Parts: sequence; structure tokens; C-alpha cells
Amino acid sequence: METTTNPRGKFSIQIKYVLTVSISEYYYMVLRKVWEFPSFSSECPICGGSNCCVRIGYYPRYVLSLEEGILLLIPIARFLCKRKNKPKIKDLTFSLLPDCLIPYMQLTIDTLMQVTHNKLVKNKTNEEIVSLFYFRIYEARLNLSSETLRGYYELFEQTAQKIKTYLREREKDDYTGKIPHTLVEVYWFLDKFDDPQYGKGFRSPALWYHESLGGFRNNAYFLFGTPYQFR
Repeated sequence: METTTNPRGKFSIQIKYVLTVSISEYYYMVLRKVWEFPSFSSECPICGGSNCCVRIGYYPRYVLSLEEGILLLIPIARFLCKRKNKPKIKDLTFSLLPDCLIPYMQLTIDTLMQVTHNKLVKNKTNEEIVSLFYFRIYEARLNLSSETLRGYYELFEQTAQKIKTYLREREKDDYTGKIPHTLVEVYWFLDKFDDPQYGKGFRSPALWYHESLGGFRNNAYFLFGTPYQFR
């Protein structure tokens, strides 16, 4: 299947950053300054130059995780491209967004899927789902409501549309599996996803989708959410 280069943003791009630990472990290791970020010395994600980009700090963002029962202010690493290869694009910086996170959303991918499971499969009410958050996470700053959940449902609907469109395109080439049609079918497709390269778990189909479209080198779309460069 052919992939095409998508238009980059004007100033910054978000790169999916695969973690091998939980988001809370990442948080504490970064705070203790024992986390080793990639140097990108062989290839700058923006211009492709060697020994080009440098880490320039972090920006904070809240992360809401039902699976870990936390609301944390996570540091997101930022890098500056020195433009050694003089790229035609206007991007200046890029950030490393842990692969369990969703751009511009507090909740993790697993938490979104827990919400989706409770809504679509268990048919729980919004009030019951909100109560689940407050039962798991004792945090005054949650401020969750039915309106918040509607935003989560819309995000899952967008994700479902992406995966259905992608699989229909793949069907023209090499995909022989069943294409999900309803939201519930999409949920179970993601839940049962198992790939020799990407493994199991809801983060796995997200990474599979992103890498199948070319990954950060092709500035590929994210399955869950919309990163800065496409806004």
C-alpha cells in the first residue's frame, strides 16, 4: 500500500514516542533525571540532518489514567532543529508524546477504551462512568461531567472512522480480515488486536496504524486524536 507525505505544521510537530514502562514510571524517572531520551544524532526528525537537533526542555500536560489511578502533570520533552539540511518545511521544534497518550486530551488510550467499553458494551450511564473515575482517582481537579464524556465518545467515533477507512484501503491491496462497521465492532477489533511486531493492547493498533502510514518520517496521522501538525 502506498503512503503519501502529509503536510506538516508551521512551527512544531508531535512525534509518537514508544514507552517500555508505565506512564507513572516514566514520570518519576524523568523527574529523577535518570530517563534517557533518544538523541536523534543520526537523523533529525525535521530536516534529516545528523547531529542536528538538541533537547531544549519540556512542556507540562496532565495525564489521566484509570488503569493506574492517577492524575499527573507529565513533562513532555521538546527538541529544536538547527536546520542543518535547510528543510523546506517551517517546523522549528518537535516534541515526544508518549505512545499511551492522546494529543490534546488528558486521558490515556487505555482509559479512553475503558470509558468506551463501559458505554458501548456494558451500557452504563454517563453518571455511572463519571463515578468510576472518582472512585478510582481521588483528585479534586478532575472536574469530570457528562459533557466531558461526550468529548471522549466523539474522539472514539473519529478513531473508528479512521480505522474503517484505513482497512477499506488496505482491502484493495492485502488485507483479508473482516472490516468492522459498527462502533462496537471497532471496539472489539482494537481489543482483540494482536500482531507479531506490535503485540497486544490498545496502544498496539495505534502504533501499527501510525507506522503503517510511514511513522514520524512520513509525518503520519495518529489513530487516536490529532497532533499539533494537523490542526
